[in-house]
Amino acid sequence: MASIFRSIITAGRDRQLRDIGALRTYNLVVAAVHAGLLYMFMQIDMSRPVTILAIESHASTEGVIQTATDTVLTVDIFVIIASYLGIAITAHLLVATVLWKRYVSYLKQHRNPLRWIEYSLSCSLMLVALALAVGMADYA
Repeated sequence: MASIFRSIITAGRDRQLRDIGALRTYNLVVAAVHAGLLYMFMQIDMSRPVTILAIESHASTEGVIQTATDTVLTVDIFVIIASYLGIAITAHLLVATVLWKRYVSYLKQHRNPLRWIEYSLSCSLMLVALALAVGMADYA
């Protein structure tokens, strides 16, 4: 009975090692896909205005509060998306090449801090890009 469990555990380890080897190819392919997306987004004009909502009160209309929007600046969302994709491309290339041994050792420990470092940098950029793209406003 113990030999059956040992063979199951050994087969599982062998499969894990093959899967880890496939991750290098996967990371290289994903880096190439991100680079293709970067090229695609270069072709699109994605300038969006950043506006503020101002509350104004004029002496001539005492007691009446009016609102007005003012454009503060215009942001090209492509710069934010390009930064996001640049971070993702760099992370995938580093994991597949220079940091490969460290990446595999982390995975064997069931950890992936390199991916979380990438997420911590890229997630905030993507949230800002999405907010700008849909015209999100804060009326607080």
